[in-house]
Amino acid sequence: MNDIIKKILENGFSLEMGLNKTHNRIEYELGGFYKSDKVTLYENDHGTLTAIARYNEITIIDNFYNLVSLNYTWWITSRDRFEGWKVPDSMWLPFLIEEGFVKEEISVVKTYK
Repeated sequence: MNDIIKKILENGFSLEMGLNKTHNRIEYELGGFYKSDKVTLYENDHGTLTAIARYNEITIIDNFYNLVSLNYTWWITSRDRFEGWKVPDSMWLPFLIEEGFVKEEISVVKTYK
């Protein structure tokens, strides 16, 4: 199994796997990409993972954090188009925080009885 695919699964993401008969290759769909919805991942002949997003945008994926960066890019371009995208996808949020793409803000509210 590809190491990046394994890392995706270890981080709690689900992948939908299928055979692309046109290209005769196994592909994985990974969700949470806002306007793009899903990206399609496949391993090329050299063992490199490639992501295809909406509009056939191709990104070479060298590690899991390339996917985090790609997710951030899609969030930035999509967040003002739909109220449900104002906040990053909850599955991606911890990794966006970890990589410094977004900051976590904690508010404390004190109530009195």
